[in-house]
Amino acid sequence: MSDSARLDSLELAVARLTKELVALRTEVRASRSQSAGPAGGGALSASEAGPASIAERASTPFGDAIPPVASPAAGFTSGSAEGGTGSPGRDEKVPYVSDELRRIAAASGAEAGGASRSARGSHRGSGAVSAIFAASRAAPAQFQRANLEALVGRYGTLALAAFTILMGIGAFIGWAVKNGLIGPEMRVALGAVASLVMAAVGWRMRRGDSPRFGGVLLALSLAMLHVVCWGAGPLLQLVPSALALAVASVASAGLAWLALREEDQSLFNVGFGGALLAPFVTSSETGDAVILLLYGAVVLAAGMRVMRDREWSKTPFVLGVGIIAYTAAASGQLSQSDAWARGGAPGIFAVATAWLALILVQGKPRERVAVTALLSAVGALGALHHRDSVEGVRYALAALATVSGFLVATGGRSEGIVRLATTLVIPFGALLAATITVDDVTSTAGVALVVLWAIGSAVAAVANRDGGRQWHAFTASALGGLALVLQFAPRELTIALALAAYGAAASLVMRQFRLRGAGLATFGWLLAAAALAFAELFDRGRWLTNPFVTPASGVAAAVCAAWLVFSWQAARTGAPAGGVVTTLPRTVVRILGAVLTFTWVHVELSHTVSIDVSTFLLVAYYAVTGVLAIGVGRWRAIPILRQLGLALSVLAAIKAMVETSALSIGWRVGGYLLAGVFLLGVAYWYRGRGAAASAPGPGEFDAKEAGEATGAGDPQ
Repeated sequence: MSDSARLDSLELAVARLTKELVALRTEVRASRSQSAGPAGGGALSASEAGPASIAERASTPFGDAIPPVASPAAGFTSGSAEGGTGSPGRDEKVPYVSDELRRIAAASGAEAGGASRSARGSHRGSGAVSAIFAASRAAPAQFQRANLEALVGRYGTLALAAFTILMGIGAFIGWAVKNGLIGPEMRVALGAVASLVMAAVGWRMRRGDSPRFGGVLLALSLAMLHVVCWGAGPLLQLVPSALALAVASVASAGLAWLALREEDQSLFNVGFGGALLAPFVTSSETGDAVILLLYGAVVLAAGMRVMRDREWSKTPFVLGVGIIAYTAAASGQLSQSDAWARGGAPGIFAVATAWLALILVQGKPRERVAVTALLSAVGALGALHHRDSVEGVRYALAALATVSGFLVATGGRSEGIVRLATTLVIPFGALLAATITVDDVTSTAGVALVVLWAIGSAVAAVANRDGGRQWHAFTASALGGLALVLQFAPRELTIALALAAYGAAASLVMRQFRLRGAGLATFGWLLAAAALAFAELFDRGRWLTNPFVTPASGVAAAVCAAWLVFSWQAARTGAPAGGVVTTLPRTVVRILGAVLTFTWVHVELSHTVSIDVSTFLLVAYYAVTGVLAIGVGRWRAIPILRQLGLALSVLAAIKAMVETSALSIGWRVGGYLLAGVFLLGVAYWYRGRGAAASAPGPGEFDAKEAGEATGAGDPQ
């Protein structure tokens, strides 16, 4: 909430409190006289002193800005009124000012249940006041008509007044210009006088009893002066554009200086933003963009220096918008330049402002402003057109932006969005901007750039100065796989084989250094390798006499082996020595290698010799694999593997009954008998000596599985 909004809320709360207290005093007096009876001298009763009477007595300096107080609701009971003589066993109805006060007083009474009734009556007024402040701090503000009235009265009328006055002045000036009564010089002079008059009125009101309203008038006067400078300079050419810029900048700086002296963040943002905006309203489109960047760097550096010792929350937003605007405006003019200095000027400006933020700004705004500047630098590099003369500065700025991103966040205390930008968005964006104009990204130069970026991310992961070790590891692993793809493209089998070897090696690194981020990238590249390998398997002929000895089969076997290594290492990354992590995601990863290997053998057998041989071999394969899966699942305490094995055994029997019915009698009988024999073995396991281990009851675990579950944490 801004300072002005806080003052408005406090002002409204004080007004409401004043009216509530006056009305409360009236009701307490009425209640006292009612308890005293006729001897009270004819004082007003609670019913006689209704809401209208209370509202008349509760006069405040704020007049009608505060709505009348609600009448007391019937049925609320409490102890005896202040000064009353009620009997101990009888509750009396005590009037309160409003339902809100009634609720607060009830809560206060419940907390003070051990106090005497007379004590509650004597301190009711002070307790209600304290409860009002407590509720204003704890309960969220509710929308009331008084808030809407204050909003419209304070700001809506001001906006409408400014709009109507400008319309009137504009209509008069338009009529005067049309009839030749006011020339260009007179128009500029009138605008300057109007802005000065408004500034004087704002200054006077700011020194008086309306400082916030005076600040608004000062901001409007600055906006009017900018329009005057634009008219005098680029539009009417009455004065040089440089002079118009100087006047607008000096006025903005003066307003910012005033805000600094009075520690007014809102007014400073107006002056600072006006200084940043001045070149865009006082210069023509043909101005020198390099001069614009130099001016912007000076103004932004001044704003950052001002923020160093102040905890202002809105000024970093103005800084970020200024950096983006200056970088974008200069890129639009300089992106096609043949000179490396001019072509790279927007990127140099953005990286320089990032370093200025790192040096001059402190706290969380430091990282936010620096990240905004680095993202602007990446955008400027992406907009830079392909020129041989600027390629060197493009690569240098891309590398500098990436390294600067690594240096932005420190100590692991950065915000999540900052860490995401510095570990993923900026490195990938800078690399894309560096390689987007390379004639052949699969060339040695393109691959070298990717490898260089991967090494940089790996170094950042090892240093871990920003606490983003896992994300840096992900970036390094992802870029390493990308380098292999670019190096061996378009040879798909070679790419799959290279990714399989890379995945196995990365899996070992993942477990050794507990880098789950590297595991995530490795998982993606192994999926790509599996897709390429199986695509080559399906491209072969239908019936093969040598199913397991083709080149595609060899690559698929290597990919399956890499998956087995990855599954083994991933299930044990972060687990105690000799154990595994038994959470559901890790268990799924644990069996992925076996599932992929099973699928590869299935594809090979489904293409073998003929339909008779293929069907019989598949029935036998399902039966044998199912029994092995059940056995390994019992041995290694993997329930999901036991369940998959049981499903495969049942599927083998179904396949034997359905698909072998069309085969010759020999293959059919062999399939039936083979599936039946293996199912007998499964039944023995589930009904004989191994029943307890194979089918644990509800709430029970295998001994080994329970032992692993106790230490399956994944420490970071």
